[in-house]
Amino acid sequence: MSRVRIAEDEQRLKRLNQVEGWLSRAETLINDADQLIFQSSQHVDNLCMGGCCSTHPRSSIKFGKQIAKKLQEVKDQKENGDFSDVASKPPPPSSTERPSEPTVGLEFYLNKSLDEKAEDIFKVLCKKKFALLLDDIWEWFDLTRAGIRIPTQENGSKVIFTTRRVDVCCQMQPNMDNNIGVECLPPGEAFKLFEKKVGSETLRMHPDICKLAEAVVEECAGLPLALITIGRAMASKKTLREWEYV
Repeated sequence: MSRVRIAEDEQRLKRLNQVEGWLSRAETLINDADQLIFQSSQHVDNLCMGGCCSTHPRSSIKFGKQIAKKLQEVKDQKENGDFSDVASKPPPPSSTERPSEPTVGLEFYLNKSLDEKAEDIFKVLCKKKFALLLDDIWEWFDLTRAGIRIPTQENGSKVIFTTRRVDVCCQMQPNMDNNIGVECLPPGEAFKLFEKKVGSETLRMHPDICKLAEAVVEECAGLPLALITIGRAMASKKTLREWEYV
């Protein structure tokens, strides 16, 4: 172990597999020997006539055989532990990751082709059930060209998509029974959402700010994303002039 520690700590080498295996077996033998030493006191107490006889001869003979067997294993282990080298230089890593600036104009050289990527996707998805979420689609999307297996009741997979366009919805899913329409928020709920994001403290900074907030909410037409985005942007606007500008 002293040779291994010097090789690893000072020379930055890696211990050999056969050395690691030998050390592991040696540790097991040491633990077994400790157990025998712990049990030996009981057998010594059973000795009599100056240690020539035992009050429990059968147990003592069995214990003696265990010791003899373990001593032979230790002898064999020591004979196999003569290593000229205990460590070697580790192989270099296949790649080294380092921080770098984002590339500009080199995407063509780095990207795989669409067919190659579709093949990779198909190899993964064809072996398992999956749920694929496609958010905010603005035109018809060819699932098969992207390597996505068409979901069926038999394969148990699902594709869920969102879109703001009815024509895209019909093109992607002709069965209108599977489509779920999401309505805009009514005025009262829309203002509650806006107030939650902008903060009630901001709305109380000036009496006219609350009126302007109602006008902003009306312009958002009940769209949650618009209410959330503008509400967060206006959370830091504390003056009437800033609200009038918006």
